[in-house]
Amino acid sequence: MSEERNCYEELLRKIDAGEGAALETSIKGEEGFVQDGLQREIVPVRPSVDGRGRAFARVLCEQKGDGWIVTEPVLPKERLIVMGGGHVSLEICMFAARCGFQVTVCDDRPEFADPERFPMAEQVLCAPFTECIDRLEITPYDFLVIVTRGHAHDGECVRKILSGTEPAYTGLIGSRSRVRAQFEMMEKEGLSRERLNRICTPIGLDIGSVTPAEIAVSIVAELIAYRRKPENNRGRICKDTDLEIDVIRRLAAEHGPMAAATILAAEGSSPRGAGAKMLIKPDGSIFGTIGGGWGEAKVMREAAEMIGSGKYRVRTIEMNADVAAKEGMACGGSMRVLIEDVPADAAPAKDTPQ
Repeated sequence: MSEERNCYEELLRKIDAGEGAALETSIKGEEGFVQDGLQREIVPVRPSVDGRGRAFARVLCEQKGDGWIVTEPVLPKERLIVMGGGHVSLEICMFAARCGFQVTVCDDRPEFADPERFPMAEQVLCAPFTECIDRLEITPYDFLVIVTRGHAHDGECVRKILSGTEPAYTGLIGSRSRVRAQFEMMEKEGLSRERLNRICTPIGLDIGSVTPAEIAVSIVAELIAYRRKPENNRGRICKDTDLEIDVIRRLAAEHGPMAAATILAAEGSSPRGAGAKMLIKPDGSIFGTIGGGWGEAKVMREAAEMIGSGKYRVRTIEMNADVAAKEGMACGGSMRVLIEDVPADAAPAKDTPQ
């Protein structure tokens, strides 16, 4: 197995252990052979801090002579814990999984806590809600959505959550009047009013949603706002990169010949930002995206020609107004892209998540 493949596996081990880490790549010049011109290692995350003291995990692309040093931070995949397995829960899980959340579903009814009902979930627990919370060991990086079948179960979940570590997000479904009465009762019981006030209720963004799917859209939109917007992060590092862990997993596990394309830097209104990755196979199939359209197609053509060459290139893709008008593109801007051959291993990587 190549040293590069080992590097990706080491990165995944850290992420799966709940740690943040960064992939640092030294690039010697605009083109050359991968073995000589690209050097990778795993380093700690170095967050960027703005003038208000807010920390961001961003891709850093720094010039070094004729080359660059690129640092790609990867944070642990956010775990979304959905309390309740009803119709709204099912829609939430489908949308959230597509948005990169690691979904766990909890319900005390076997017919609802069924892995076949939630194929997108990485974990489905069938047990009383308070027992589920104990077993899951809530962390500050978790996102909790409480959508059980009744206010009594909602209250059990809130009481249990407030007695332990505060997650990154807690949302509670229910009418304003009923939730207000519940919170007043909990405050009399000695629960923290400050913590109660940080629960998002009514849950979700106000988009006038009615159907289970529409309600789920509003809830997942709020989850994304808490993941991406620094004012909602309460001291955590804000995820500000287009890098997707699933592409890293494929890089670690894939053993066939292919090429990889990574956006090192983006300017203007380019469709995707620094960190976005795409894998290109000899048959033309891809995994991931660097934005679609003319720019991606140009990179794909060049990447396909490089498969098996052992080489890499750094290209700047200009999507100026003239090109945008000619190609009917919605976006302009430019992006610097690393295109590299990913050599095949003799056998698949072992003990790596597929």
